[in-house]
Amino acid sequence: QQSVECSILEYSLPDMTLTNQVSIAGECSAGNIDVNPAGTMAVVAYLAYDFSSYHLVAVDLTNNTVIDNIDTGYTMTDGIVFDKDGQSFFMRIGGGVAKFHVANDAIQTDDAQGYGQEFSPAIAVSPSTGQITVAEVGNGNIRLINPDDLNDTTEIHVADNATNFNRLAYSHDGTKLMVVGQDGDGNHVWEINTSTGLVENDYSLTDFPESVGYTPDDSQYVIGDNFGSGTIFFGTPGGSNFTDSIVQPIRSYAMRNTNFIYSMNGSDASEPVSLTNVFVVASYGTDP
Repeated sequence: QQSVECSILEYSLPDMTLTNQVSIAGECSAGNIDVNPAGTMAVVAYLAYDFSSYHLVAVDLTNNTVIDNIDTGYTMTDGIVFDKDGQSFFMRIGGGVAKFHVANDAIQTDDAQGYGQEFSPAIAVSPSTGQITVAEVGNGNIRLINPDDLNDTTEIHVADNATNFNRLAYSHDGTKLMVVGQDGDGNHVWEINTSTGLVENDYSLTDFPESVGYTPDDSQYVIGDNFGSGTIFFGTPGGSNFTDSIVQPIRSYAMRNTNFIYSMNGSDASEPVSLTNVFVVASYGTDP
């Protein structure tokens, strides 16, 4: 296998001009990224290329330098997201959540809680209330968590026959929560009204949904397929089905629900979007 370099790439849109590149590690195998609301800091959770350790990196986007890179000591990490004010950030650890912040040029651990569930990478923060939402495995539930002390407050049952929830995304006004994953019949989408906790729309997808996000004006959502044909689905919030799709075979996509899209596995594709900046976690070379 070919060695790869881990970098954050920043592009301007819609022309996709590379504006910044920050190397965060000599090599890594996979990563997740989030950017604070001010656009001044990025945090990346990644797995070492030899699969020996899970790392957490904070990057100063004002001067394109790595603030800190730590070995988390955890045996499984994945989803990472800032709180609504951009002061702290949360990461999935096994069946729980850990909370961090940056102070004195170092990543500081604030708290960590386990919830007695199997690992799921899905995590999201409400832009309006700051509440954390994580997915559970095998019971069709999502769990609401207090961002201050990481205590779980309640569970919401999404679907009786759901087997796995891959990703979660809040709309930017906080009124909707989209859940993508699998049920007994295949790949599925559920859209929840956050004021009632009820599923308002649910429908099937033809391909595996690996990512989901709302556009900044909440007029559209995007769902990326990572393991199937490379389909990207587009839809209108509140709609009973997706409205359009494009297919880019043998490619991998992800979209955060803030303001960026990234493609992996050495492939590139683009669609017009009316955003300001795009932040990318990129692997150069052959992915493991």
